[in-house]
Amino acid sequence: MKLHLFANIAAVQPLLDWLQSQCGIGADGIGHMIHADDEHVAMTARFPSAQLQAAGTLPGNIAADDAIIVAGEDIAAKIAFLFNLGLTHVYDGNLAMKCEDPVRRLQSVARQTFVGSIPPTQFDPGASDALRFHREAIRSGQVGRHLLFIVNSLPKSGSMWLAGMLAHAMGLQSADQMVVSHVADIESDAAKWNVHGAVVLVRDMRDVVVSWYHDVQRNDLRSGFAVPRYADLDSFYREFFLGTMRSSDRYYRGDILSWVDRACASYVPLIRYEDMLADPARAVGRILNAWRVDHGPEQIVAACSAWNADSMRASPPQDGDRISLAFGAGHLRRGVSGAWKDELPAAIARDIEVRFRDYQERLGYG
Repeated sequence: MKLHLFANIAAVQPLLDWLQSQCGIGADGIGHMIHADDEHVAMTARFPSAQLQAAGTLPGNIAADDAIIVAGEDIAAKIAFLFNLGLTHVYDGNLAMKCEDPVRRLQSVARQTFVGSIPPTQFDPGASDALRFHREAIRSGQVGRHLLFIVNSLPKSGSMWLAGMLAHAMGLQSADQMVVSHVADIESDAAKWNVHGAVVLVRDMRDVVVSWYHDVQRNDLRSGFAVPRYADLDSFYREFFLGTMRSSDRYYRGDILSWVDRACASYVPLIRYEDMLADPARAVGRILNAWRVDHGPEQIVAACSAWNADSMRASPPQDGDRISLAFGAGHLRRGVSGAWKDELPAAIARDIEVRFRDYQERLGYG
């Protein structure tokens, strides 16, 4: 992998200075300085020893996993240009150059050493406006290529399906503009300035356990295990599931309800998987309204038809993005509500009712 800069001539030197002082990366660590086609002469004069690359000649010359730092007044256009090429390993150089303040550097590096009673806002995304998304209205079919949208959920809660419908309804040039993430990931995802909106998708915890178990079984066999690592739902739940929930910061160490409440308090729409399954058009319409995406009813109808669960299972979308590829690999199993009644051992169902009572009752699964 290589590191490249994509900036206008005024931003290159400050960016190089930041890379040297904060990351220990000198000019010799830069693969190419990418520039607008009309800046070639000026860039050559200012940086005669650098490897220069005109933006118009990028296709085929930059690897998809190369890192690109983007900076300049036209950063949105630069990001859109890169995303159109399928280059998404992109960093915000404008933000990086603002981190020169000593206190901000300390907060970034020494976060785990803070022992005060009230953390700085940077330590607590829930205390800031990062999730509130005060955005201007946009129109379906005319969504900026640099914009991202978050679908955040517990695993196996229909996030890929919802992302596919939303991408289709908004007429996105690529479904890769949909950021599909899990629980606490929303804190870092929402801090990106080019995120236009987010939605939190929840599901009955009993169905989550059943669906997650089958997904692990399928992936184990596909990954080459002689037999799946968990012989049954009981061992999966008591070993992997509870271990993951209780030990991982990604799942707030089991305090899932705080994830739901924080998102709701930040005006992020909350969608139940069961409600989306019963009326997908209503769910998609509610989200687009919350995101201020102007659209017509026909766009929602078309999206829900294209991403109908039955048709996806029979003939998955073939768009080539990661959402379509996931369904092509068997991501969708039953796509139903209440499967736990047939598959979940009674002892595990009772344990979930006790252990996750607050979550279940808060969302109407009690």
